[in-house]
Amino acid sequence: QRLEDHDWPKLEAWLGYLNKGLQIERKSRAFGPFLTMCRVADINEPGNPVWQQYLIAFLPYSYSALTDHWLEKQQFTDWADLQLLLGIEPDEIDVQVMREIAKAAPGALIPLYHQSIDTSIRARNRQGYKQAVKMMKKLERLYKSEKKQEMWSRYVNGIVHKHQRLRALQEELWRGKIIT
Repeated sequence: QRLEDHDWPKLEAWLGYLNKGLQIERKSRAFGPFLTMCRVADINEPGNPVWQQYLIAFLPYSYSALTDHWLEKQQFTDWADLQLLLGIEPDEIDVQVMREIAKAAPGALIPLYHQSIDTSIRARNRQGYKQAVKMMKKLERLYKSEKKQEMWSRYVNGIVHKHQRLRALQEELWRGKIIT
């Protein structure tokens, strides 16, 4: 009722009360509706940071609600930062979501791909190197869409130089036409 009436002070007091109870017992049936109310309140009253703070406070349990919320609000940088924090790989994310973000804010995805490439290379096996090259091809498209070809070239040169002793990686980079 308070949410529908846009009675923000009373809603904030009510959600604060629920928040205290949920901090103690997350398995309550009120948890899902609490997250939904926080999302709706943040959309209707975007100037109040408390709504997103509640969503963030319940991570990792609120991951799904928070990612959906940030995608809906087109807060792509915050969304990508959350994926980085939790170590989510780009290939674990819905392809359609990745396409939407690549069109709307390709720069937000660049750090996500950097992290994934580093993780794949650290595996120190051919399969990891192939995965890294696959991610580098996607990363190259993101850099091109951002018109940052110079940064892409520096990144590739840095990878080649840093891992010059990993012959299998160098071979995969060559096979994938990342280097010529």
